[in-house]
Amino acid sequence: MKTDDLIRSVASREIKRIGNDTERFGQVRNKARELARLVVTLRNLSNQKSGKLADFIKPESFSLIVTATKLVAGFSEDKCTFATPSLASKLGHSLKLCADILLAQAYESQDDSLLKKTQGYCKLHEVRWHEEVSSHATRTLQMKSLGKSKRLPLSQDVAKLASHLNSQAKLATDKLAKAEGTEELREAWVALSEVSLTQMLLFNRRRAGEVSKVKLEHVKQQATHDPDVLRSLSEFEKKLCEALTRIEVTGKRGRKVPILLTKQMKAAVDLLIAMRSSAGISATNQFLFACRKTDGHLRGCDTLRKYVASAALAQPANITSSLLRKQVATLSQLVSLKDNELDVLAGYMGHDIRIHREYYRLPYLHCLTIT
Repeated sequence: MKTDDLIRSVASREIKRIGNDTERFGQVRNKARELARLVVTLRNLSNQKSGKLADFIKPESFSLIVTATKLVAGFSEDKCTFATPSLASKLGHSLKLCADILLAQAYESQDDSLLKKTQGYCKLHEVRWHEEVSSHATRTLQMKSLGKSKRLPLSQDVAKLASHLNSQAKLATDKLAKAEGTEELREAWVALSEVSLTQMLLFNRRRAGEVSKVKLEHVKQQATHDPDVLRSLSEFEKKLCEALTRIEVTGKRGRKVPILLTKQMKAAVDLLIAMRSSAGISATNQFLFACRKTDGHLRGCDTLRKYVASAALAQPANITSSLLRKQVATLSQLVSLKDNELDVLAGYMGHDIRIHREYYRLPYLHCLTIT
């Protein structure tokens, strides 16, 4: 489908939207592949062996597109459910994007014929797509979620993992400080980088990607404490400010989210920065947890999985960055936070308060049975 101009336009628009975040290029590829699968099905249904996606974005082909979407996503006419409901939903959004691109082209070229048929498709999509596709996809997702068991990490597993990480961090720090040969130093630097990344992820309950993408500039631009705010704090809160270092990174949807470092984490980070060149890290790599052979970075989900496997936990499958975040959101109900305190917690986690309540918190009674 490399020759399909509309699919290429969709990919180009998505790449411009995400900027230089190369890790998200995979999402663009997936979107293009999904549309390509739809086009192949449309060609088979219509006997247009060389038909392109733009040829089907017209009112008279709307029913054909609905049929093709159902085939691609595995729709069951008997049960009115999708085998892959998320694919059906994604195709709906992608088709709307395709129509928007064609509308822009029609306005730009003043092509009245293209404008008329694209506007007609958009109207049909707006009126009928929900009843034909979206409603069934949403219901399928809801039915699947009802049968899923709710899982949370065990508190003793989290404590055991934290203790394991502390011991591994000490070993890596000592090894890096005493390393003699170049290869030994590089191995020690990687080990300390991996354990520090995992510690920051566990301590802050951040999304894995947010911690993985911490850059040197984020560490250098540490947040400062306002004197007026400090005067309003209790002695305990002032001690916390002295014990923790705060850096800020970009989270989901462009939100600025904090990452807190303990004194031990800060010392490890400073050591990593000081030994970067000796460890063979490229000067052009601006990530704190850099890869040695590329300008990329370590993946927090990989390092978390590595140390979870070596910590001998009771339920290791429950220790993921997403479930750790759900644990915090759920346990916050037990301490009966006020609305303004809950807002602060949701802001720290990088959540919208509605998302925090609806998707991250598990039912209160359920969390009592787990914890």
